[in-house]
Amino acid sequence: MLIALVSHTDGPQVILTERAPFLRHHPSQVSLPGGRIEDADVGPLAAALREAHEEVGLPPAQVEILGCLPTYRTISDFQVHPFVGWVDEPIELVPQAEEVTEVFLVPLDVVTKEANYRLEEIQRHGRSHSYYVLDWPTQHIWGATAGILRSLAQALNA
Repeated sequence: MLIALVSHTDGPQVILTERAPFLRHHPSQVSLPGGRIEDADVGPLAAALREAHEEVGLPPAQVEILGCLPTYRTISDFQVHPFVGWVDEPIELVPQAEEVTEVFLVPLDVVTKEANYRLEEIQRHGRSHSYYVLDWPTQHIWGATAGILRSLAQALNA
């Protein structure tokens, strides 16, 4: 996954996507650009940059990698490697219709404010799991995406 921080006149913004409703995994959910590592990828970073390019048209050469957060394990047992990258404007983000319904930006100052997160619970396979929700008026940001963004907030606020 790529946490792409975009230079913006109103302050840094984070690129998020709404996944297409017909996808097998996590349809219509808000996600960070990125995805599964393929055989041709030279590790998780290469996969994150390739997927961000495929999903939203973000050229890998335009991303300056700043670091990587700890691996995040989802309740559906995916391992996510969240890389943080800086992107200077101008950029043109174009959603790939087969995977992404919408691309949108959330201000970094919203993401880094811990008061914007709340903890909720879900039952899955007879077990209770806690997950984070990030309050944002236009989208429901929850689960792994909110958890990874909260991890970013904790790292930046430490």
